[in-house]
Amino acid sequence: MGHQHIYDEHDLCFECDKPKPKSKAELMRETRQRRRNAGLVEFRCWIHPDDKPLLGRLAQDLSRAISGAVVNDLESG
Repeated sequence: MGHQHIYDEHDLCFECDKPKPKSKAELMRETRQRRRNAGLVEFRCWIHPDDKPLLGRLAQDLSRAISGAVVNDLESG
C-alpha cells in the first residue's frame, strides 16, 4: 500500500519526490491561459431546447467556413 504524501516547501513529496497535485482551479486557469495564448475566445449562448439543432447546423457551417478560409490562405500564401 502507498504512503501518506507529505510535501516540502517546493511542493514535492518528502518520500517519493512526486509533485503535489494541482487543484481543479489551477488546472482550469492554465487551460484558459493556453487557449487565450492560442488566440481562442470563449463564446456562450443560452438557447431554447428547440433551437439546439439550428445551433448545431450553424456551428458546422461556421467550422466549414473557417476551414475553407484556412485552406484558401495556405493556397494563396
